[in-house]
Amino acid sequence: MKTKHETMNAPTMNPDGSCPKCLFAGGWHCEWHQAEAVRRCRERSAMAARVCRRATDEDIARTCARYELESDEFQTREEKAERILRSESARAGR
Repeated sequence: MKTKHETMNAPTMNPDGSCPKCLFAGGWHCEWHQAEAVRRCRERSAMAARVCRRATDEDIARTCARYELESDEFQTREEKAERILRSESARAGR
């Protein structure tokens, strides 16, 4: 299902690159530019979340390798690594 922003057409810009609808809105962005700003903000947030997840996954993998962790019947190696990382960060005062 398409969002409202995806079904809207971008406004035709003035020759100087300004948006006539934004200018008419008294200095505020028009509906299309507001939706575009929200879309870009969501994209940046999603990208930051992916980077954070990747960094966390790399920290876990590095900890598993450093301590030669292996899964057992009680915990997976990732859970053990997370516990170690939490204790290290607590000791460091983070």
